[in-house]
Amino acid sequence: MWDSLNSTEKYYVFTITLIALVVIVKNLMSKNKLAIWGVNNMLMATILYYGIVGPLLAIYNKETYLRLLNHRPYFETAWLGLLLFMISYLIGYAIIKKPKVSEIGMVEMSDADISKIKKGLYYLFGLGIFCVFLLQGKGIFTSLSFWERNSDKEALYSGGFIGYVINGMNLLMVAVPMIVYLWRKKKLGLVQTMLLLFVAFAVFSAAGFRYRLVLSGFSALSVFYLSVNKRIRILPVALLILGFIAYMGVIEVTRNYGRGLDLSKVQNNSFSDNVLLGFKESAVFMATGLVMEKAGNNFEYIGFDPLIQSIVTPIPRFLWPGKPTGNYLVNIKKSYSMKNDNMGNGQAILNYGEYYMAFGFGGILFFGFFIGLLLSKLNAIGLKHIHNPWMLCFYVLNASYAYVIFSRGYMPQQTMLFFFTVFPAYFMFKRFMKNKIK
Repeated sequence: MWDSLNSTEKYYVFTITLIALVVIVKNLMSKNKLAIWGVNNMLMATILYYGIVGPLLAIYNKETYLRLLNHRPYFETAWLGLLLFMISYLIGYAIIKKPKVSEIGMVEMSDADISKIKKGLYYLFGLGIFCVFLLQGKGIFTSLSFWERNSDKEALYSGGFIGYVINGMNLLMVAVPMIVYLWRKKKLGLVQTMLLLFVAFAVFSAAGFRYRLVLSGFSALSVFYLSVNKRIRILPVALLILGFIAYMGVIEVTRNYGRGLDLSKVQNNSFSDNVLLGFKESAVFMATGLVMEKAGNNFEYIGFDPLIQSIVTPIPRFLWPGKPTGNYLVNIKKSYSMKNDNMGNGQAILNYGEYYMAFGFGGILFFGFFIGLLLSKLNAIGLKHIHNPWMLCFYVLNASYAYVIFSRGYMPQQTMLFFFTVFPAYFMFKRFMKNKIK
């Protein structure tokens, strides 16, 4: 596999891997337990998954064809873009000064305060379930048996606010770390905890979008350790991650979006087969390299369109029928037009591929630096009030959100999802600050 790389590719792969591992190991060895579960570790792990392990496995298994096109010639470009993104991101991240926190502990709260936190938790959970109900109708009940394919999905709402309803499901993700927190603090019973978590993860599995499972799993595991101020246990967490990757592989080939899983498609698979399927996301890396090569040739650079459209995305279209759309995604389709006009439909790319579409390599450096500043600032906000339960949830959700930012290069969607996936924890914190929980 290593011999299949040219000298330049070897340099890129080695440097990217070294930077990522140095960051991860440094945080693992840090006396500050928060650093282990911080945004940088999540981002670097995601980079290794999408940008190193997946592509190398694709080369080793001779699976570099995507949509009838061999993407192997574009790997070098994709690795160069990834390296530039990492460097610019880390520079931007380092600029923001962050408060130092040595321990995580629960603030002293009365029974009334605990009751208010639980009320906020149930409010988020209930609103998330209500959104699922609007999207699936009676299918919400059969989705709890997510391991079976069902056909009961029947949307009860499809109006002008449908985008908000779809994203509203993500409020369940905000509830997950708080459920674990209250359980670890002995403020929530085991049966109730397991029931709430099962419902959330069953809904996410039935829906078929794996990012919800990644973010919820990471935030739950983070709070499991941080809420009682414990250091990570490497071996069980490593085994858990391996099993999770296998589960992601199962979902990859069995999902029927919103209708559960068809496990008959993997009934003859071994565990290792499912693990390998879990790395099929390398297709996103391959597509990124292709789009970078075609930008400026098959289509014009898009400039600040990602930022502009991120700002206007929350405005419902029925209020502004002519608002700008994410039409620049058609450039991905144009990148595949040499084979078939529709061959690129629905193909995703990594975030730095979108940045390259903006201004070339300059776009990667600019937006990489910007994302570093942004995530560092959000990280600092979480650290400043980390002893508040809701801000601990905000901190780990923000860290997990690095997965979404890197894995899907569509800034308007990333922005919209943030306000349903991370921001609600901050909103709940502000609400409870008014009730003197400090």
